Amino acid sequence: MILLTGVLFDHEVVDQVLRTKVTCYLEKTSPLAKIKQTVESLLPPAT
Repeated sequence: MILLTGVLFDHEVVDQVLRTKVTCYLEKTSPLAKIKQTVESLLPPAT
């Protein structure tokens, strides 16, 4: 699961609380290229 957080979230707090619940988190204001890269990195290899 990828969590898109708001800008005002403290990265350390989010990491501590959600470490076991989400694969990664990004700020909603992250560039689309970064979001795409993250999603692609989590997908299984194409066969």
